[in-house]
Amino acid sequence: MTPSEPQNALTLTTRQVLAVKPQAVFKLLTDFPAYGAWAPFLTLAPAGKHAEAGQLDFRIRVGKLPIPISMAGEIVTQQPPRLIAWRMGGYGIRLLETFRLDPVPQGARVIHTVQCVGGLKGVLGESLLRTYGGVMRQLDVALARRLTKPRKIHR
Repeated sequence: MTPSEPQNALTLTTRQVLAVKPQAVFKLLTDFPAYGAWAPFLTLAPAGKHAEAGQLDFRIRVGKLPIPISMAGEIVTQQPPRLIAWRMGGYGIRLLETFRLDPVPQGARVIHTVQCVGGLKGVLGESLLRTYGGVMRQLDVALARRLTKPRKIHR
């Protein structure tokens, strides 16, 4: 557990192994302007003109909603090339999204975690995680697609 991970959070976790080095995964995850090219349902951009370093604006298109959900966020942990985490949300409920990258013989193990914290997590947390879980899975698929080359099928 990293110092930024609360112990009493509602949590979703996925794991996948990608046939690339952890450095390649970290580089892609931290290139915020490029998200639109490989994960068009998620836009990350530096926050407004007077924002502090590490503050981000998130625009997330969820399912068939006509407009994206917008949230303010900030990077809370960045340890190249093994860990990046950002927090987003507000008004009594926040999401903490973490990517831990571990080297393995096959490449990089990506452990992707989303945690819901805050005073309203008991009321809204489960439904928020269900909704964001779809975005999380789309992001995992897009990450794998962008970083791994299609394999030729030999017959």
